[in-house]
Amino acid sequence: YLSFKLSDKEIVSIKNIPTNILSLFGIKQNVVFVDFNWDIFVNHSGVNNIKLSPIPKFPKVRRDLSLLIDKDVTAEQVMSLVRRVAGDKLIDLSLFDIYSGEAIDSKRKSIAIGLTFCDRSSTLKDEDVTAALGAVIESLRKEFAAELR
Repeated sequence: YLSFKLSDKEIVSIKNIPTNILSLFGIKQNVVFVDFNWDIFVNHSGVNNIKLSPIPKFPKVRRDLSLLIDKDVTAEQVMSLVRRVAGDKLIDLSLFDIYSGEAIDSKRKSIAIGLTFCDRSSTLKDEDVTAALGAVIESLRKEFAAELR
């Protein structure tokens, strides 16, 4: 058992579930339970406008793009353009690789990004994701002379 307190009030606790409880459910591995006292956490966080949304009922779709771009183009510029163009179904955008080396022209670099799409009201159609990716790729070509790798 581990707990974190603020002014003698427990904010979060971390507990191992006892094996006799786990065995009742047929669970054979360790389970850790984390419990947040949300009210205390929010009251002391200094954040006034926390917004919560339900977990999506429909599956997410992830696509990765590996691009060749000029070295003077920053990852922030690429990410900003992708966010503007990808549409409202883009729920996450991550940069997972930047590479420059022997296999790439010395004036260029490779950048790899992951795009995650989700529609909260229905299952995404492949053509919707393909259209969003097409718009992203075309904008990257026009704006930064990017090429797919």
